[in-house]
Amino acid sequence: MRHIRAIALIGLGLLGGCTLLAVGAAAALAAGGTYVYLNGELESSEEASLDATYGATLEAVEALEFELRSKKKDALSAVVVGERANGDKVTIRLDGVEEDMTKVRIRVGTIGDEEVSRRMLGAIREAM
Repeated sequence: MRHIRAIALIGLGLLGGCTLLAVGAAAALAAGGTYVYLNGELESSEEASLDATYGATLEAVEALEFELRSKKKDALSAVVVGERANGDKVTIRLDGVEEDMTKVRIRVGTIGDEEVSRRMLGAIREAM
């Protein structure tokens, strides 16, 4: 069995970095409690309802002292937009995947900022 896993991993490595990154991203999302940062956007799956995650997101925006620019929510998804003191827009998109699973996507500015995105995710998790 170990040989099969090793061959599979070598095969993935030969397919190129993008494929390996995509496989790693899927594994990280499935594991929960982790995140993927790709193309300027942080993505995580949180074991919480959309309503709980939305409330925690609003608390996180306040805790980080971002100015709340807009908030929209329906039964399936939500979008919260804040603004940092330096003018960077912080967009948090929430999608209810299951009753107790929400996909969180965070983008800071136009090209992204991983450090700020991680801090926002940490603040959301603290508020839950």
